[in-house]
Amino acid sequence: MNKANVIKALSDKAAEHATWASLRDDEAESRTDVVEKRNQHDIAEEHRQQQGELLATVNHLNGVSPE
Repeated sequence: MNKANVIKALSDKAAEHATWASLRDDEAESRTDVVEKRNQHDIAEEHRQQQGELLATVNHLNGVSPE
């Protein structure tokens, strides 16, 4: 194998490794996005629940009976 073929083979292998690394990065970023969306959903649900509890307390204090 001559020097040019060795350099080409090494270059191809490096490009292959870079492609796989990029795919892994994309996958990790995608997983992070899913976790962030899930966390945002959980936080929004918690806020809705807290708002409902606060509204029930305010209504109770104002003498409004629950429906």
